[in-house]
Amino acid sequence: MVERMKLSHVRSLTVLESFSALHSTMLKFQILQVLDLDGCKDLSHPHQLKKICNMYQLKYLGLRRTDIDKIPKNIGRLEYLEVLDIRETNVRKLPTSFAKLQRMTHLLAGNKSKRTALKLTEEITKVVALQTLSGIEISGSSTLEEDREQPRDMPIRHSTTTRAEERGNTALHGPHKEASKVDLPKQLRPLEALEKLTNLKKLAIYKLVKFQAKDDELLLSAIEHLSSCSLKFLAIDDSFTGFLESSLSSSQAAPEHLYTLELSGMLSKAPGWIDRLHNLEKLTLSLTSLKTDTLVVLSSLPELFSLTFSLHAADNDSNALKIIHRNTMKSGGKIFVLDEGFEKLKLLHFAAPVLPSLSFLEGAMPELQRLELRFRMVDYMYGLENLSKLQQVFLTVSSQAPEDTRAKTSHIKQLASMIQKAKNSPNPSVVIDEYNELAKE
Repeated sequence: MVERMKLSHVRSLTVLESFSALHSTMLKFQILQVLDLDGCKDLSHPHQLKKICNMYQLKYLGLRRTDIDKIPKNIGRLEYLEVLDIRETNVRKLPTSFAKLQRMTHLLAGNKSKRTALKLTEEITKVVALQTLSGIEISGSSTLEEDREQPRDMPIRHSTTTRAEERGNTALHGPHKEASKVDLPKQLRPLEALEKLTNLKKLAIYKLVKFQAKDDELLLSAIEHLSSCSLKFLAIDDSFTGFLESSLSSSQAAPEHLYTLELSGMLSKAPGWIDRLHNLEKLTLSLTSLKTDTLVVLSSLPELFSLTFSLHAADNDSNALKIIHRNTMKSGGKIFVLDEGFEKLKLLHFAAPVLPSLSFLEGAMPELQRLELRFRMVDYMYGLENLSKLQQVFLTVSSQAPEDTRAKTSHIKQLASMIQKAKNSPNPSVVIDEYNELAKE
């Protein structure tokens, strides 16, 4: 049936589930500009994608959730390609021919929930038209020994050496000769070249691998430079390497033009410059930064309407839990939300294996409409009746949650329902759902 169709004038095509029926007719799509293959599971054979890469008029190629693990070299022929979506695939590296795609503006990759990402390469940094670079992994200098059979150019930080000590050694003795720009390791070149992407509006880093002090400095320099250009969205998961805590938080150049900021990893407090982000609308911070003092600082952000505190289950290690416990104890056993600020906040979201005790004081978050909690264990929520405009409460509980947590959850739901009825809230909703913490995402 497809073979008998007139396809030469088709400009946009979306394929559901299977691509095989169209494979033999691809040459008939002479002026196809948009090809969306989201979810197709029969693209793993190399010839399938090679044929697609001969469709020279393509501007959009959507391969999200397909079964591909490699992009063919002839993708460089798609000179008009502007958008490449390879999110939630097994593609970890792009071919060198990617650098030819000088019209490319949006590169979407990686899987945030599974923490898999596309390796940042020199070829990507050559595509200077990029406005979106999402889902990347950046490797530090210590990956040299694994990826190339040659001596490391920079010393590896041992567990007994802190970032501060490394920087101190550099200040005392000067930089290593091997770390000069001339002899910069190949893995560091993409990191150094990242700042050339001055058209970037969105940068999302899903993973940092084996970072050292020098790597921190290069990445911080790139972020500061890009933030002074076009950057409006910045997301960084530092994989608990210490980049957020030791470098980004102490930056002297605040990314003041950001509308969205997401910081995941080890972060014991909010960055010192965060109160200068007067345009910020959406903020996500690691739960390790949650404390009363942090909320006081954030309450002054004039445009903030969405606030999230999260901690990935994989980060549920002893250090993170100790920080959360210490922050809670500093506030007298509870995290208090005071009665000042948050003038535009509509959504408050917590997602972590363990949530500390939270208490909303009278007058807190006067515009809050939606509260979302996702957890395995929760202490308790106090003062829900003080959230004057609260309309929706979503409680998502782990299937591994103990009985006392389930009992607390039911009580929170009952309390929230009673409060909403008493206030005659428009469109009230209190929902309890469950997620399987052990399932593969």
